[in-house]
Amino acid sequence: MSKIKTHYTNFKEKLYQKYFIKTLFTDLQMLEVIYKTHDSYYKQNANSNVEDSSLVIIFPIDLDIVVSKLNSDKHHILNRLKNMNNLYNQKVLTENPLSNDYYQINFSNICSILAQLRDQNKEIRSANIKSWISIIIAITSAVIAYKGL
Repeated sequence: MSKIKTHYTNFKEKLYQKYFIKTLFTDLQMLEVIYKTHDSYYKQNANSNVEDSSLVIIFPIDLDIVVSKLNSDKHHILNRLKNMNNLYNQKVLTENPLSNDYYQINFSNICSILAQLRDQNKEIRSANIKSWISIIIAITSAVIAYKGL
């Protein structure tokens, strides 16, 4: 009886996750997952003796791994990558002319956008830290002025 109950619970949780829980993620998070999952493929191709350099930087994306790590669906990720083509003025995702189910990524453009987003994130964090430090100093000086020390 407990096996049936746990099977039903697992099935119910999987259904809930599949249809109702779709996490929202930033472009930075998505590109970091793509970078981490495809970096080994890039290094493997970069070390091979390929005459055409476009074969090294443009290769198929493994959407199943990216989807599982981001808890999302293929259409959402593909739409976000297609949107990046326009947003960052760099070709990130290309469709294979032979098949509609087969997409390729431009790894060098993904790395470039990822570096830009990391720099922006670092600037925002440092600005937030500086503002918190200034708030703490202002509160401390107000307390000192009020106490008359």
